[in-house]
Amino acid sequence: MLPDTRRVTVLLSLICALALAQTCFTCSASVVNGTPPGFAVGTTGGGNTKPVYPTTIKELAAALSGNEPRVIVLKQEFRFVNTEGSKTEKGCRPKNNIDCIAKKNGVMGQDA
Repeated sequence: MLPDTRRVTVLLSLICALALAQTCFTCSASVVNGTPPGFAVGTTGGGNTKPVYPTTIKELAAALSGNEPRVIVLKQEFRFVNTEGSKTEKGCRPKNNIDCIAKKNGVMGQDA
């Protein structure tokens, strides 16, 4: 028993459409538009330089300083809390906040 020609036509049309769609997705995935955002824009990497794997903040800071090309590979998260010392300051209170507080209406504003 042979399948009718309409089913064969629909099946072949579906196969062709899927093949064309796959080709379009592959092409669009390989196109790069624009430049990446962030502080590393324009970096090109260290080329054939031997990678550095810092394990302490001190090693990381040393690897990041200087002008020679390098490849830095991070294998862990670095926590910089309390690594640069700390300081407590009074901060500043903008004039509009001082005016709000002077009205004594319960509105305090937010200090900067």
